[in-house]
Amino acid sequence: MSVGILPKQLGYMLIQDGAIAKSEGDLVNAERLATVVLRMIAVGPFFAPSVAQANAQLNASGDEGNEFNRLTVLFSDHQYDIVIGNSAGGISIGGGRQTQHQKQTIHVVKRTLPISE
Repeated sequence: MSVGILPKQLGYMLIQDGAIAKSEGDLVNAERLATVVLRMIAVGPFFAPSVAQANAQLNASGDEGNEFNRLTVLFSDHQYDIVIGNSAGGISIGGGRQTQHQKQTIHVVKRTLPISE
C-alpha cells in the first residue's frame, strides 16, 4: 500500500511483531504512535463492553472470526484508521508464546478530515 490509495491519505504504517515493519508519509518511523496503537488494541475490548460481550457470545456458540478488529480515532483535522488482522505467518505482538490474539498484523492509516469532499 502506498500513500494516497485511500481518499485524503497522509500516511501508512504496518506493525508486525510489536515493531514498525513499514511506514510511509506522515507515519514514517512513528514509533510513539505504534506504541500507543498497541496499547489501545490491548485495552480496546474493555472500553467497548457490548463488543466484548458479543464476542464472548459468538465464541461460545462456535462462531469465531468476529473479534474486535477495527478502531477509528478522530481528531479535529485528521483521523487514524486502525485495522487488525490475523497474520498468515503467525506474527506475534508482544513476544513469548503466541496466542490467537497475538498473531496479528496491524495497519494504521492517517487521513485528513473531512474525508467526504
